[in-house]
Amino acid sequence: MSSVFFGVSVTSLASSIHRLRERLGLSQEGFARALGCPLRSYFRWEKGESEPGATWLWRMLLIAREEGQLDFFMGDLFGSALIEGQRNADSARRKGVFLEPVEPRIPRRGRK
Repeated sequence: MSSVFFGVSVTSLASSIHRLRERLGLSQEGFARALGCPLRSYFRWEKGESEPGATWLWRMLLIAREEGQLDFFMGDLFGSALIEGQRNADSARRKGVFLEPVEPRIPRRGRK
């Protein structure tokens, strides 16, 4: 599966979930139970066969925070996306491309 979820590939998301679970010292069943999600869904997330919804990600973040692993999980989850974004910005700057903020243009209605 090659889709992108919140700027993170599903493969990277699956790896981050797996690494968080291992850092927490939990089995797949134990982490699924802690999240309150169906075990089959959890298996699919960790294999990269599907993505957890925002609610499940939020629960993972809460558990990571409670266990002192929030910095690890956020860095692991978004680190590669942030690094890639920075590389793209650096490359654009080297090429002389600068992104300027753009004021939104609101179409005006014709006057009668």
